[in-house]
Amino acid sequence: MRKRASRIMPKKQTMYLETSVISAYFDFWKGNPAQKRETRSLWKVIPQYFNVYISNIVMIEIENAKYEEWKHQLQQLVRSIEKLMITDTIQKLAQEYTSNNVIPQRKILEFNQAHEFNTPIIIEPSELVKEL
Repeated sequence: MRKRASRIMPKKQTMYLETSVISAYFDFWKGNPAQKRETRSLWKVIPQYFNVYISNIVMIEIENAKYEEWKHQLQQLVRSIEKLMITDTIQKLAQEYTSNNVIPQRKILEFNQAHEFNTPIIIEPSELVKEL
């Protein structure tokens, strides 16, 4: 009797997406077409390798999008992504990251000011694609 080879799928990693990564999919400000392409490429592969999550903070930021059309497009993009509630523990961890310069506070502030965001963590889509 011939045995069938079983395919063992590696365990997926966990990925948290924050608002700037999600909005880069559309590049509403038309400022970075290369980042838009990289983000769309990333979007095609992340379900294969990652369990993806967003937080209630991301949903609040989407709800506060500058234009109704943008809000609708963002909501449609994230509709199937699991939402996490931000807890005190998560807020403390984010504070520890910035306090210990894991993510430099200066970089977060510069990014937020340039893009009119108020997000705790920054990662460029190109950085994520390189990891895959």
